Amino acid sequence: MSVGLLSDEVAEDYKNSLEDLTLNSRYEISNLTVIAKENTEHAMQISRVLENHIRNVSIGTRDRSTVIARSRKTRSETAVSNSGRFANRVSGFPRS
Repeated sequence: MSVGLLSDEVAEDYKNSLEDLTLNSRYEISNLTVIAKENTEHAMQISRVLENHIRNVSIGTRDRSTVIARSRKTRSETAVSNSGRFANRVSGFPRS
């Protein structure tokens, strides 16, 4: 069996497993990770499958740019909030 044909089969199996992932399932994600780790010689094909899956996944009715912008805003707000809490804790320490 040629390496190319085997790579195509691994990629197809990975694609089928990835399509079964419909929820944020730790078990399914771990299984996909194990498959990728066990098939590092087929990394290029697996990465292409992942890229295509990410491009084709429906986010629902939201626009992708809106989701990304909201995600960035949330991370920024969290960072600012966390820095304020850290500053409050640090200010309670005696200064030398």
